[in-house]
Amino acid sequence: MEKREYYQISKENDFPLRCPILNYCSRRAWTVYLFSEYSKYDPSLNMVQALKKAGEIPSDFEENEIPVQGELPSIIRGTEHYFFSDVCPEVNLFDGINAMISEKACSKGDYDKYYSHQKKRVLKSKHFSECAEFNKFLFDNDKIGNRRKKTKKRKAIPYKTKALLQKEINSNCPFCENKDVGHFQVHHIDENPENNSHDNLIMLCPNCHSKITKGDLSKDLVVNRKKELKK
Repeated sequence: MEKREYYQISKENDFPLRCPILNYCSRRAWTVYLFSEYSKYDPSLNMVQALKKAGEIPSDFEENEIPVQGELPSIIRGTEHYFFSDVCPEVNLFDGINAMISEKACSKGDYDKYYSHQKKRVLKSKHFSECAEFNKFLFDNDKIGNRRKKTKKRKAIPYKTKALLQKEINSNCPFCENKDVGHFQVHHIDENPENNSHDNLIMLCPNCHSKITKGDLSKDLVVNRKKELKK
């Protein structure tokens, strides 16, 4: 499963484009730790200590950690082969530095130098909404759970509105100024999918849209950028 299909599943289920619990998910942390072999760098550090030192997880990870539900991520590695299972699919899909099979949302896969055709194989694809950690968080957390119960139906954005939004940004992402965007996306500033007023919409590239979903770009920044574009 590649990014386009992954994003489409998120949209169809009215979820964020990317997993909203990444920073505190133990499955994601263990996947990064195992894939990048942090135990080799300093065996005296445990998983949390090693990833904190590398800047892979936030300083308050332990206070907000979402424990692994079910099987732990695992990897069997040799000089000419490897096999992994039960890993976070977003590490492979989005985290090129740590990925074992880049740009594929897979939770299970392998590699063998002597495979006659495709040497890296995706054995199981997965979307974050299928992860036990996300679903536990979804139903345990009152704020998220209540929000899901009150989810509003997404309304189609008129073509004319999209055209005006693209003209407003001059066909450049308003956050990273990327001019080579194959397909722009539209973000609802107040996160209400029913509010398609021009003032509530901003067009941007998929990468920056994902950053807003994860909280890397704040709502205040988005609101101020929209004001600047209107001027």
